[in-house]
Amino acid sequence: MTRLRRLVAPALTRAAGRHSRRGPSTRAGEDGFTLLEVIVAFSLAAVVFAALAVAMAGGLKAVRVAKDRTRGNELATAAIEDLQRFDYDHLGLCPSSGSGVTDPGTQTFQGLSPVTLNCSTGVVLEEPCTPVVGQVPKASYTCRVENVTYSVQRYVVWGDSQQAKKRLAVFVNWSDVVGSHQVSQQSSLRSPVQGSVVGVSPPGFVTTSVSPSAVVLNDDGTNQSQLSFTAVTTGLSASDTVTASLLTLNNGSPSNTSIPLATVDGVNWNGSIAPGSYTFLSGSQYIIFSEVRAGDGKANATIYSSAITFCASNCGTSGLPTITGTAPSTVDIDPGGLLNADATLSATTTGIALTDSVFVTFTTQSGAVTIALSASDGTGNHWTGTIARSAGYRFSAGTQRFAFTAVHVDSSSGNVGSTAVGQSGTVSFQ
Repeated sequence: MTRLRRLVAPALTRAAGRHSRRGPSTRAGEDGFTLLEVIVAFSLAAVVFAALAVAMAGGLKAVRVAKDRTRGNELATAAIEDLQRFDYDHLGLCPSSGSGVTDPGTQTFQGLSPVTLNCSTGVVLEEPCTPVVGQVPKASYTCRVENVTYSVQRYVVWGDSQQAKKRLAVFVNWSDVVGSHQVSQQSSLRSPVQGSVVGVSPPGFVTTSVSPSAVVLNDDGTNQSQLSFTAVTTGLSASDTVTASLLTLNNGSPSNTSIPLATVDGVNWNGSIAPGSYTFLSGSQYIIFSEVRAGDGKANATIYSSAITFCASNCGTSGLPTITGTAPSTVDIDPGGLLNADATLSATTTGIALTDSVFVTFTTQSGAVTIALSASDGTGNHWTGTIARSAGYRFSAGTQRFAFTAVHVDSSSGNVGSTAVGQSGTVSFQ
């Protein structure tokens, strides 16, 4: 027995030890977090969420600022594209009143000279945030989008001292939650045609003359004596061209004939028609002098002020037609010389029929132009015509007179015809 107790006792002791170790561990797991642990945990969570909130707010602000900048760039692009949709000659800015020639803001862009327009006759637009169709864009305007006000300032200035190209610049300013911002865009445009280069002066006529003032015709209509032309010019060289134009008869049909003038110094020009060279119509006509500079294509023309008479030996006026022409006293042109509207012309005649012809000649930046008038009634006494804006004629600012010519050809009597000319009142291009 004693020996049995010695063998069992150690086992019971070890079992009791194991039971005592398990008991306290089970009770500790059932106790949970202490108050201090909970406070620390919530404090850490608050710090983490506060940091996340700050980071999220900063991210949203950055997104908003980036969005505002993107919209500012879009407005700048729209503003400069709105300028680019105009043709070169119409690229200029006017004040909202429309009474001046250029917006004061265009005076300050990098010290360059502003492009000017005749704003008193143009349409001035209060530009919204998106381009609209019109004639003259506004220099500055504002756009308000999602509580942000964008200020748009546009400049159109000469890009070089020769005024051969224009510079466009757009600045967009705004303020948001982080401060003030500005974006800009610029571009340059060169004139597509030489006539739009305002800084290059065309050639000019100082004086012109024709002699004699009366040309006696042979029985077949040819001239008995020489007809001489002289001109004094500016802005030309000896390699350029000056001509004198008048009507002749060619196989019974009136034809415009140009006589080249020669020069040694590019200033004094001379030309002539030898006796018997051409067949002329009886009556009077104007001589048109034209000049073209080969280097840049600039041209000019002038109508010799006195009509030249072509007649038989007695130079009588009996039976010759008459003409009185009318043109607008004022013609509106844009900065490039293009018409802003069609110009209507009219003439009253006697001594010609519906089958005859009535012409009007005027000067443009490309030289002299002649267009035909049409009979407006069944008598042949009233004629009308139009200088169409769509024709693209470019006129120089200033004044001139239009030359009207009535031509009658009697085909039943061979190469026989008669003419009459008359000038309009002063036409002012402005």
